[in-house]
Amino acid sequence: MAGVENVISRNNQKIAEVSRIAHESAGGPENWAKAAQWAVSALPEKELNELRDLLDKGGQPARFAAGEIVARFNADPKNTALTAGTAQVKPDGKAPPAVKPITRREYGIALDRLHRKGGTPAEFKALRAQRNAGKKQGI
Repeated sequence: MAGVENVISRNNQKIAEVSRIAHESAGGPENWAKAAQWAVSALPEKELNELRDLLDKGGQPARFAAGEIVARFNADPKNTALTAGTAQVKPDGKAPPAVKPITRREYGIALDRLHRKGGTPAEFKALRAQRNAGKKQGI
């Protein structure tokens, strides 16, 4: 009896995982229900069976299959597109950091300091950006 319960428990966990993946891909259970119903009626049987096999595997294959079904649903001109993961990007209002332009002499001194202390590639890149900004300003 314990073996049967173990199999049922594992099966229920897999179903829950696949359902979660499908709902995330479609933007919710209602959207997934629409896309799945459309897929049954609109996709060729062979392709539908391939997608079902991928969904049954769970994990990344299921994510791919669910995304493919949603994309095909959205591509059909007869359907209203599902809006899964397409929320408008809201700016944070912060401008990128300004690069302080430096002269050739300042660049040489800073470059020497960086070499002596063993600067990181990111520090060298930032220093080059400062010098390039100085060149653009003619200093």
